[in-house]
Amino acid sequence: MEYYKIRKYIFRGATKALLLAGVISTLSGIKIVAGATETVEENQNVSSEVNSVETEAETVTETVAQNEQETEETVKLPENNQVISSGVTQVSTLYGHYYAWNIPGIAVIESESSLRSEAEFLPIEDFYVTTWDINESTAPLAIESFKAVADYEQAVLGPAFQMNINKIVSGRFYSMWQYSLTALTTVAIPADFLVADTDYAVIYVKAGGEYEVLPDLDSDNTTVTFEAHAGDGAYALVRYN
Repeated sequence: MEYYKIRKYIFRGATKALLLAGVISTLSGIKIVAGATETVEENQNVSSEVNSVETEAETVTETVAQNEQETEETVKLPENNQVISSGVTQVSTLYGHYYAWNIPGIAVIESESSLRSEAEFLPIEDFYVTTWDINESTAPLAIESFKAVADYEQAVLGPAFQMNINKIVSGRFYSMWQYSLTALTTVAIPADFLVADTDYAVIYVKAGGEYEVLPDLDSDNTTVTFEAHAGDGAYALVRYN
C-alpha cells in the first residue's frame, strides 16, 4: 500500500486533516499484500476518496473566504462627508471618517494642497479628519460650555459634533496641535433648526474649556461656513434670535 501518499495528505492542514479523518479510519482494516491486485484496487479507491475530500475541503475554504468578504462589505458604515451649498454638491477635500449625523452634511472645502503648504507637511504626511455626534451623555463638559456660551450670546443652541483634524503618517495617526491652522469648512443646517432670515454661527470648544465663536462666512441661508481649527475640537451650531 502507498502509505507515504496518505501521510502527505494528513499533513496538508488542519481543515483537510479533519475532513480526511473519516477516510483514513477506513484504512485500518486493509491487509497489505505486496503485488496483490485486490489491495491495489482498494488503494486506488482510497486515493479517489482522498481526492474527493480534497476537492470538498477546497470548496469549503472558498465558501468561508467568500462569506468573510461579504460580511466585511455588509458592516461598512456610511459617511457624511459632503454638503450642498448654493446648489452645488461639495465633497470634503480631506480624507477621513465622517460619522457626524446631527448635521445633514459637512465638508472641508479648502484645497488640500493649500492646507498641506500651510501645515508644512512632508510628502509622507497626510491629513486625517474624524467627525461624530456628541451630546450630554457622551461629552457633558463640552455641552455645558456650549450652553453657557449660547446664553451669553443670546442665541439658541443647535446640534453639536466633534471634529478632529489630525494627520496620518505611514498608517499611524498623530495629533496636531497647530490650533492656529484652520480649514474652511461648510456644514448644512438641519431642517428642524432652520429659520429664514436668521443669522447663524458656530461655537468651538477645545480641550481645557477655551472657546471661540466662529461667524458664518457664506451667503447661503441653508449652510454655515466657518474656519475649523486643526487638532481636536467640539463644535455646535447656534441661531441668533
